[in-house]
Amino acid sequence: MPGQTPTATDAEMGLAGKGYPDMGFPFGWEWNQRLKRMHRGDIIGMSGRWLAAISAFAGVYLAISGPVLYFQAWRRRYRSGRRALLWKMGPVGPEFAQGLTECRIGSSRPPPQTPEWRPPSS
Repeated sequence: MPGQTPTATDAEMGLAGKGYPDMGFPFGWEWNQRLKRMHRGDIIGMSGRWLAAISAFAGVYLAISGPVLYFQAWRRRYRSGRRALLWKMGPVGPEFAQGLTECRIGSSRPPPQTPEWRPPSS
């Protein structure tokens, strides 16, 4: 039969023969192979492999440069007397959120910090 290989005892074996181990893939062997081809970029040819390689190098670069940049910023803060490992990146809280909702681009409402502001008369 095609697809079967004779053994030393001339008994033919196939992929579904007695005692053949279960693959253990939930959707079968073929779907597992398709997912692997898609994951490594083979599904769109050699350009997919190059895109996967570039993405991998970008991931490694970001994984290294992120902590380096954080450490440099933390060291500057530490030297200036601010020794917290984590810090706020700007005004946060209900007052800031209220200011965002009241002052919109093109709005005639005054910003919350300057109550004396008046819209220009036309």
